[in-house]
Amino acid sequence: MTTVSTTFMCLSDTHGVKLDENKQYPFSLPLPRVDVVLHSGDLTQCGGIRPLKDAPEMLDSSMRS
Repeated sequence: MTTVSTTFMCLSDTHGVKLDENKQYPFSLPLPRVDVVLHSGDLTQCGGIRPLKDAPEMLDSSMRS
């Protein structure tokens, strides 16, 4: 049997925050490199297509910092 190591990051209620601009956020940059991001709660503040598209891009770029 082969063992596979998988890392997860769980977060919630990010409300469209831009991590690189908001120093008050409860975790610091750079975000850890993970295999899976689990997000629950509010991903955007008000909804809409643009904020919904911005959220994964923000997480991806923050993990590359």
